[in-house]
Amino acid sequence: MAHALFIPEVQFRIGCYLNAADVLRSSQVCQSWYAAFGPLVWEDLHIVDNNNPNFNADYEHHTRRRQPRARSIKLFGKRHTRSDTINILREKGSWIRFLTYHDNYLPSQYSFAQSCTHLRSLSVVWPSSLYTQSTNACQTLIDNNRAGLQSLRIHGSNDLPEIQLSVCMRHENLTSLILRQCKILGPHMQAFWQMSDRLETLELDHVELDLSNSKPPPPPPPPLPPLPTTATTTSTPKRFPRLLDLKLNRVVLGEPDDLLDLIVAQCPLLKSLIWSHNDNSFTANVHPNPWLDNKFLDYYLTSKTWPDLDSLAICFLGKDLYPKILQGAHKPFKKIEMNVDIVSQDTFNLLQQYHFATLRKIDLTCPANDTSQWILDILASCSVLEEIKACLLRVSTIIEDGRPWVCHRLEEFQVIIDLWTHEGTPLRQFTQEEGGDLSRLVYSRLAALKNLRVIDLRSQHKHYWLICQWPLPLQLDMGMDLLSGLTKLEEVYFTKPQTMIGKDVLWIVEHWKNLELLYGDRLNSKWDPSLVGLDGKYALDYELSQILNKHGVRTPGSVFPVGYLDEEKKQVAKS
Repeated sequence: MAHALFIPEVQFRIGCYLNAADVLRSSQVCQSWYAAFGPLVWEDLHIVDNNNPNFNADYEHHTRRRQPRARSIKLFGKRHTRSDTINILREKGSWIRFLTYHDNYLPSQYSFAQSCTHLRSLSVVWPSSLYTQSTNACQTLIDNNRAGLQSLRIHGSNDLPEIQLSVCMRHENLTSLILRQCKILGPHMQAFWQMSDRLETLELDHVELDLSNSKPPPPPPPPLPPLPTTATTTSTPKRFPRLLDLKLNRVVLGEPDDLLDLIVAQCPLLKSLIWSHNDNSFTANVHPNPWLDNKFLDYYLTSKTWPDLDSLAICFLGKDLYPKILQGAHKPFKKIEMNVDIVSQDTFNLLQQYHFATLRKIDLTCPANDTSQWILDILASCSVLEEIKACLLRVSTIIEDGRPWVCHRLEEFQVIIDLWTHEGTPLRQFTQEEGGDLSRLVYSRLAALKNLRVIDLRSQHKHYWLICQWPLPLQLDMGMDLLSGLTKLEEVYFTKPQTMIGKDVLWIVEHWKNLELLYGDRLNSKWDPSLVGLDGKYALDYELSQILNKHGVRTPGSVFPVGYLDEEKKQVAKS
């Protein structure tokens, strides 16, 4: 790596022990240090649009996969003018290896294309068809990196622009292709099929694949010499002989069985399959297709097409197919998403019997069912679990269950927790003692999960906020101090307005050093004698968020008025 960046080995090793901010400071000491550490500073550059959460989600996903995570540099339009940003890209282009560029508002936004020629990963927004010059520059950027580009992510827009995919035909090292909100027509479909033999990761999200103006797909290419082989791999050539991860979401290609025949069934080494009709796989009103179910089952079980498939999420599976999939799996699943509305207790028992020992990620989101007991069975049994996503966990079920949570590898907990325990009785306000006991019970369970990076207590379905009566409060008096050991925590999402006081916020800043995001409906505050001199509730709200922002914690979900803060308030915020 040091040789690739033209850095002396000793200085490269020193730089690897520093985070991005320290490397940046070190590079400013002298010219020789800048020459040594500059490539480390600008190797991983992300320019994102604050107004587009989908693009920001891609950035967060990328930085989680990269190590060390702090190496990434993130620039926003509010801190740099667009002309400054383009000048940075022109000047530092030869150092950049991982580039995310999601600014799609200038006709000349890709004028730096000639400078970036050593990219290994690129994520871009395809320019509007109104800007021909910018479209050509974007194609030039992709073409100039054909020697080393391994991962390409292209975002379109709501009008589904046509992607000139033929520009990628000469990218021999391209193994990952992600296309979103676009369409591929005519000769570019031929380019898509020609690229298929070297892809290992393919994601198509809201993409139209139009065969009407192009020749039929070419015959499957012959298998390449270095292909790994398994006992159950078929000898018949396949169109995607290397593909390991496949995600299809709202893809238009004739009938659903065309997708199965032309893409899904052409992947003999597939390990992960996610096939849905909308962003949240199981919230769409999609009716199961028994004929397609049987055809899919034939590919999976009878012909033994995927011997190593360990991750599965298909939104249209009928209730009769789940047991057959769980029982007939060639190997235990590591990740599975299930439409809980049509899954019975017997089916869940099969999941528990065959797959709990290996399960790393599970999605049990659904629009109606109470899955509290299933969630607790998973938390108390799946020792290698890394991520769980579910709709609702009632504290009354936690009290009845009583088992400890053993999933100590868990990194993401996305479950809304309801403290209300008196089902069928009129709602009443908890006393301080009652609420504290219930909250501390939940916090004591979460405290055992030391590897947590994300705690998401929001609803995973748009109607579930109506069902959750009493959300978990973020207050020290309610037991939040039990989470002092969660030092890896990066993101916390809460549901409904949260009422906090100054010591709650200061505790968060002191104990959750890695926290980057506190997001929710609204961050309220009540009178706190420790913050003297604040003249009203709304000023308090502003001050609490300002303390968090000052320490690098973003609070985008909180709403506070923009107003002048006098010197006394500024001094309080610094305390």
